[in-house]
Formats: sequence, C-alpha cells, structure tokens
Amino acid sequence: MPAGWKTAISTPVYMLFEGRRFWPTSLFALGRRRERARLVSLLRRMRRYDSDRLPSAVPRGAREKADRIYPEAAVDLSGFALDRVTSMPRVIWPTRLGNLIAAYEQYPRLKYGLDAVFHWPRLWVTISKELRDEIDNQQAGGWAALYIGRANGSCCCPPAVCRCGYDRLTYIDV
Repeated sequence: MPAGWKTAISTPVYMLFEGRRFWPTSLFALGRRRERARLVSLLRRMRRYDSDRLPSAVPRGAREKADRIYPEAAVDLSGFALDRVTSMPRVIWPTRLGNLIAAYEQYPRLKYGLDAVFHWPRLWVTISKELRDEIDNQQAGGWAALYIGRANGSCCCPPAVCRCGYDRLTYIDV
C-alpha cells in the first residue's frame, strides 16, 4: 500500500465527524440548531451562577454551587469560536468537535495573527521528537474514541447520508 493510505482513508472520516463535509443540508441545520441551544444554555448557566452577581446574603451552599458550576460552563463555552464583530461565542459547525476545532484554529489567529492550519505543519517539523511522540499519542487516543464511537453506531449515521444523494449534501470548506 502507498505511504499516504492512512491519511487518505481517515481524512473523510474526520471531516464527517467535524461536520465540515458530507452532511445533508437538513442534518447540518439540525446540528447547528442543537449546538446553538447548547450555547444558549451555557450562557444562561454562566449568567445564573456568576458569583460576582450573587447577593452577599446568599447561603454558603448556593455560593459553593456557583463556584463549581460557573467555571465548568466557562470551560465548555471556550469550545466555541468567537464572532469577529461582537466577540461573542458562535456556532459554526453542526458538531461539538467541529466547533471545538474551529475555536482552536481561531485562537492563534486572534492572539498572534497566525493561521494555525497553515503554520502547524511547519511548526511540527521544528519540535523535538519526544514532544511529537507525546502529541501523536494524545491524538491517537482522541481518534480512537471517534472510531470506537462510529463502530458502536453512537455517532453520525453514514447510511443516512449515503441515501440522501450527493445533490443534497452540504460541502463547506473553510
């Protein structure tokens, strides 16, 4: 087999799980609606449990709950890319993984003015072998979870995508 066979096989799978390609328009819209609902829920939870807004006479148990829930919601909220105009989190893709990857791709652009997709392969060759091995091991665990989820049928159902026909598929390239 050619050397790039693994990449050639796995790239479409990654695109499917990220929600970037191979999604019927109706499923794409449904996924984005669900992600928007999750975003709104996180924003409401953060507003409700913001300990700075709680009155000083709040019972200790309520303050402890707020101190636990607010950071959890804030971490979940960091999985969304920011709108360039309003700086508020926004939904781009129909899956949690796709939005998380979009947020990680956006961070170096906002912070350093670098395009992560362009610069990552160039940075990869400059880092030490030990660090590359560690990153590979971490990535392997994440991708294994995706493949196991697909094997169990707990993620997106490709037969439904295949039955729709290519004329109704949503192709988006960032």
